[in-house]
Amino acid sequence: MQIVVLQENLQNALTYLQKAIPAKPQLPILSSILITVSDNLCTLGATDLYFGVKATIAAQIEKAGQIAVPGKEFREIIASLPAGEVNLSFSGNTLTITTAHTNFSLQCQDCSDYPQFPQVTGDTAPLNKKILEAIAQMVLFSTSADQARPLLTGVLFSLDAEKTRAVATDGFRLSICDFTPSPEQKPIQFILPARAVSEVCRISAQMQSETVVFTVSESLKQVFVSFDSIEIYARVLEGEYPPYEKIIPPSFTTEIVAPGEEVLEQVKRSTIYSRDTSNIVQCEVSTEKFLVKASSSTLGNFAGEVPSAQITGPGGMIAFKAKYVLDFLQAAKQAEIKFSMNDSLKPALFQAQNLPGFRYIVMPFRVSS
Repeated sequence: MQIVVLQENLQNALTYLQKAIPAKPQLPILSSILITVSDNLCTLGATDLYFGVKATIAAQIEKAGQIAVPGKEFREIIASLPAGEVNLSFSGNTLTITTAHTNFSLQCQDCSDYPQFPQVTGDTAPLNKKILEAIAQMVLFSTSADQARPLLTGVLFSLDAEKTRAVATDGFRLSICDFTPSPEQKPIQFILPARAVSEVCRISAQMQSETVVFTVSESLKQVFVSFDSIEIYARVLEGEYPPYEKIIPPSFTTEIVAPGEEVLEQVKRSTIYSRDTSNIVQCEVSTEKFLVKASSSTLGNFAGEVPSAQITGPGGMIAFKAKYVLDFLQAAKQAEIKFSMNDSLKPALFQAQNLPGFRYIVMPFRVSS
């Protein structure tokens, strides 16, 4: 294999692959990047068997071929080079990387050991760029990082002619985003790992793609997403997603509408005092006031009023983990918010007024009086 490529093109392609190169690979070969050269194109691929990315760039090809180059070191070398032409030449088991004033050699592995990327065919689900932006903003933060409950580490996509929905929960909070459905959409449902969803959203934003098409293969248990020069492969999470709709209260006794920025400021202040109490903050609502409160055995007490709050209903006291409220308020980006509650131990609802299809359900915490 012998090619000439531009450093800036190669560097850009490698940024798309970085999340697909495992830090602790199941197989040694998975720490490598597979480089395939043919037909005036250079394709770089990386996978951890569950998530994979391929990026294609133009190249001046003198000799086609395929190699498996050490991923971390190759990325570091290319990142260290200035913009301009880079010569890649592979002979024996060694890749030589040459520029006008620099020369590197890298020992490579047998590329025949590298797993093949699948040919994914199946039902398709096109999603608008704005849908992906909303999912990245308001849904992803509700996924779990606990691998003991793998289904909760993913985002549930449920699409048909009547609804387009994305759902995530970690067992303590729940994000639901409903979007305008496509009347031609065939019923399709899949659970995609949060990391894969995050990368699809990130790359979609960088590529400025207006529509992203998901292809779902039931037989391979894979989802395939293609952009102009980027391909993403992700294994779906198998199993039955928890019956999340059962925890959504059908109605609420108290509703508060307030500027999100005012609530965010008071919750941030409350976290200074909530560190001694597992970062739990309390919301005290009366017919006249909406207070955010916290207490510390060493510091004292905090109470911050949200002066612009409009309150409907009898109110009450309810407590939440501060992070759950902050994640929502920071994602809402200063929009007017609506907070609905029943009693102190029933799930509460948070909504951003500029996202009418979004619902955020949070389980409260019991606190001693």
